[in-house]
Amino acid sequence: MLRKRILTALVLLAVLLPTLIFGQPYQLGLLLLVLLSLAAWEWTRLLGATQVYAIAYGFIAFLSPVIFFLLSYIGFGLHYVLILALSFWCLYVPHALYKKITTPTRLEQIGLQCIGLLILPLCWAALMGAQAIGNTYLLSLLATIWAADIGAYFVGKAWGRHHLASRISPGKTIEGALGGFCLALGVSVGLALWGGIEPTFFGLMLNNIGWIGSSLCIALLVAASVMGDLFESLLKRRANVKDSSHLLPGHGGILDRIDALLPAIPFALFLHFLFN
Repeated sequence: MLRKRILTALVLLAVLLPTLIFGQPYQLGLLLLVLLSLAAWEWTRLLGATQVYAIAYGFIAFLSPVIFFLLSYIGFGLHYVLILALSFWCLYVPHALYKKITTPTRLEQIGLQCIGLLILPLCWAALMGAQAIGNTYLLSLLATIWAADIGAYFVGKAWGRHHLASRISPGKTIEGALGGFCLALGVSVGLALWGGIEPTFFGLMLNNIGWIGSSLCIALLVAASVMGDLFESLLKRRANVKDSSHLLPGHGGILDRIDALLPAIPFALFLHFLFN
């Protein structure tokens, strides 16, 4: 299984990194939009939608840039949409995680279907916004979130004793989350101090709010990534499935790989708007 996971990850990186580094912004946007549409298809299937409805839902998600264009045209900037999405992550999601694995009402399912067409396209918009700041800025954000996930996995395996949310995701521990933060902080600092690698998320924050403030921002990003991971786990528990789909051998679905990014990338862009 580990070998299959590594091979799939290498294939994904072999597609993503050249597109990011050597391609045009629209090529990266199109690639991410395809992934977003597949994640939207998985999202609505976890909420009990039929196959036909799920395909239509993914197609609507693919057309989401039109919505952002229209919003910007009427003066409704991206930062307003960021606030709406972050309200979902900061208010509804903690409540849902606290309730744990209760069967959602029909109204809640409809609400989550609607909110999916906000938070999924917004993650795409935030990724493109980060790329507009700089390729290294986007890569530093992705590296930070991936480092948090890797650190949490290995530290949790080695020293995890206290469960973070045992009924929702038994494998996640408090020790793992702390290990993820330490590795994410180390990677962020390393990239910021490495000559020639700029701009980076931590580097820009460091110039504006200092070491303590920047470290707190990394802690918030790690907390957001954990929340995204836990919420997707909650959806899978409710749907009684192990993975969001089987599109990625050894990894499950697209949503399984980007769940941490859904709140973390928009939150990072919000912090950028706030402090820069």
